[in-house]
Amino acid sequence: MKTIKTITAAAVLAALSMPASANIDWSGFASVGGGVTTGSDEQLFGYDNDMSFLPDTLFALQGTATLSDRISVTTQLMARGNDDFNLGVEWAYISFRMTDSLTLNTGKLRLPFYLYSDSLDVAYSYHWLRTPESVYRAPFENYTGASLQHNTFVGDAVISTQFVAGNVDDNVYAPTSDEDIRVETNNLLGASVSAMIHSWTLRAGYFHTNDVSVFMIDPAYQGLIGSLNQAGLTDTVDAIDFLGDTGTFTSVGAFYDNMSWFAGFEYTELENKDSIFGTDRSNYFTAGKRFGSYTLHGTFAQTDDKASNAAATIPAVPAFTPFVGAVEGLAQSQASRIDYTSVGLRYDFARGITVKFDFTHADDKNNDQTSNLISFALQTVF
Repeated sequence: MKTIKTITAAAVLAALSMPASANIDWSGFASVGGGVTTGSDEQLFGYDNDMSFLPDTLFALQGTATLSDRISVTTQLMARGNDDFNLGVEWAYISFRMTDSLTLNTGKLRLPFYLYSDSLDVAYSYHWLRTPESVYRAPFENYTGASLQHNTFVGDAVISTQFVAGNVDDNVYAPTSDEDIRVETNNLLGASVSAMIHSWTLRAGYFHTNDVSVFMIDPAYQGLIGSLNQAGLTDTVDAIDFLGDTGTFTSVGAFYDNMSWFAGFEYTELENKDSIFGTDRSNYFTAGKRFGSYTLHGTFAQTDDKASNAAATIPAVPAFTPFVGAVEGLAQSQASRIDYTSVGLRYDFARGITVKFDFTHADDKNNDQTSNLISFALQTVF
């Protein structure tokens, strides 16, 4: 990991310390958004019933320095509203074009989990105000390592294949504890393939790690782990902790766009073996119609997170009965079934500038709660 971090640092320094003769292309994007829920006890996507401008607001600047006809360095700096606008390095990598169809990238890169992974933060590039939170919710988006990308033509189709390898060591926000938790993923391997043919884009991906750890800091969780260890229930501890476990991520998607009508879907499945986190399934279907500068669209999305069966590792002994309820309760706290229905309007009133409006209704089936969010944003690329 130390070597990979050194490569990332080298990419940042190379991009920020280019000689005057280097050819540097600058670009950027921004989103200034606001929103409010319609009920005093409602929370959705980081919003509540007090108007906020933080969750959907960000500013980014990207520089790509061309060192030769085969080598370039790219660095992207970003400040997010929900991170107090602290400036951070989102991307930092070196690209080596090995052939006309094969490119090697190394450094800090974006994981190609989704159909819109490459443009995830560039909200101007898609019709939604934000990508569907049901699907686009992996605990981390970037990794440090390498990717090998191959592009080719097969008949009328453009086929793009990307192989990735690397590690993740990051702090991610946990809504349940309102704190950041450290996530460490080693030996992350995966691949994605996409095909563009006429008005269609098809995509699939699979990613695997045999060493992922989530360092939980919740006192109740740590207390349960301690009690189980004292009782000698080490198998149950192994079943509910998230240290050195195996994880897989699978995704498929398709999108049709004839520049007038469009429709698409994505489905993802995140499986966390031998941990308190069970299997998380997510999907959305979206469709819309363009009317000149206006785009009207609707989306139905869903999360279906299944609880793990960690309590089954506890022997049927009366002395261990109190642990069964505690472990089952912890497992059920990770289960979720939420349906999202949203409608939105996009208005492109100038080149590179758009205004978006969105209304989202969320129906939490597990807790029998509903939330409504009204949000808007001004988004641009430059």
